[in-house]
Amino acid sequence: MIDLDRGANKNNWFHWDSQAAVGILIRQQKYDDAMNVLTLIKIRDLKGFGRHEMMLAQASVPTEADQIEQALKVYRDLLKDPGVAAGHRKSAEAVLNQK
Repeated sequence: MIDLDRGANKNNWFHWDSQAAVGILIRQQKYDDAMNVLTLIKIRDLKGFGRHEMMLAQASVPTEADQIEQALKVYRDLLKDPGVAAGHRKSAEAVLNQK
């Protein structure tokens, strides 16, 4: 269960807790559950680093579930953002260069 009562930074904690939950669910091969966690987060409404982190998490689910085209779309959308951090850009480009 995700603890949402973390004071002033509770929204940031919610995103990080959600990202951790997604990682656990992926390892358990519970891809539908992982996507359900991500739907709780309005990724489009996020800004900057947090948005890009959640987009990478969003792309990781279909990647692991062998739904490659869906994942590639998320990686391409990430790269369209001119403000994406170098590390996020590198991660997305690495996946796209393999496909």
